[in-house]
Amino acid sequence: MPVSTGACSVENPVQVTSAAVPWNQPAIMSCGLASRVDRFLVEAAEPLARRYMSTEIVRLDHFGAYSCRPVVGMAGRWSEHAAGRAIDVSGFLLKNGDRVTVERDWTIPGPKRDFLHALAKSACDYFNLVLTPESDKYHYNHLHLDIGHWRLCQA
Repeated sequence: MPVSTGACSVENPVQVTSAAVPWNQPAIMSCGLASRVDRFLVEAAEPLARRYMSTEIVRLDHFGAYSCRPVVGMAGRWSEHAAGRAIDVSGFLLKNGDRVTVERDWTIPGPKRDFLHALAKSACDYFNLVLTPESDKYHYNHLHLDIGHWRLCQA
């Protein structure tokens, strides 16, 4: 696993394919982030899916976690992805076969939007930084969740 190159270094790296539910693709991240995502899925995401969608989550869809890169649009500042402390969640596959995606469902009134908004608010109890489509143009299709040093909840 390429997790220690120059400015990028992941403390206690793990490759995750599943936490409380399977993931659409493996992700390299810090052990601390993996643990936090697992807790978030069990304690927040799954109960919210049952509440808003009347079904269970069977897969977490994400765009990735570890990526040795600076913050987009902020030259010189490294992303929490560069330390394996961030994941970009794009949506979920539900047991009833429905998919919930941030890009499609964030703004359309209904239970999927309500689920995503409640999920983002709940994420602020588990992650230090939560960015949503309302944060900026770079997050139009995912929720950025990280356990870095900055605290900001934009849910």
